[in-house]
Amino acid sequence: MQWIFPKPFPRMSHAEAMRRFGSDKPDMRVTLELTEVTDAVKNVAFKVFSGPANAPDGRVAALRVPGGASMSRGEIDAYTEFVKIYGARGLAYIKVNDVTKLNEDGLQSPIVKNLDEGSLREIMARCGAQTGDVIFFGADKAKVVNDALGALRIKIGHDKKYLTGEAWRPLWVVDFPMFEYDEEKQAVGGVPHPFTSPKDRAKTGSKPTRANASPRPTT
Repeated sequence: MQWIFPKPFPRMSHAEAMRRFGSDKPDMRVTLELTEVTDAVKNVAFKVFSGPANAPDGRVAALRVPGGASMSRGEIDAYTEFVKIYGARGLAYIKVNDVTKLNEDGLQSPIVKNLDEGSLREIMARCGAQTGDVIFFGADKAKVVNDALGALRIKIGHDKKYLTGEAWRPLWVVDFPMFEYDEEKQAVGGVPHPFTSPKDRAKTGSKPTRANASPRPTT
């Protein structure tokens, strides 16, 4: 079989890939995406959300699964154990039984009582939630959330067939960060290979934050 490369070749910045997919090599065949809700839960009573939301390195993100409210408790428990592999301490969720009722009558979850109506309304709107969906949440350091929800996105996508149907879907991920903080070493280190040059440093004269590295292909 002969593969024909798309023209123009799709490109995406590292920042966008991490925000939408939690990965710098996202499986673009999976139709599910992450939704940023950090700022929407900064003032909620639920400390599991508000703690990371107010931390400098924290993130709260949502993963909407259309029609996922039909998942059994056993399936949700299995996905909860799965994300623990990536450092997550748990997996909060909301089953949307009736999107018009922003309380425990319409939203099935142990966490609903700890979220005010304004925050729930904003979360539902951002996710594009519909009756019959389930929304999973990651709340922790950004790296943990990205790793856990990014992996969960792929697993549910393939388990439940939320796929485009394409055999492959290529993408160039560009504009990688120049440095990142290594938790184990407690130090800042380079992200790309050591021969990568800073991007736009000569033009701006500022501290480089992005790398002029070759794009990373993903299929």
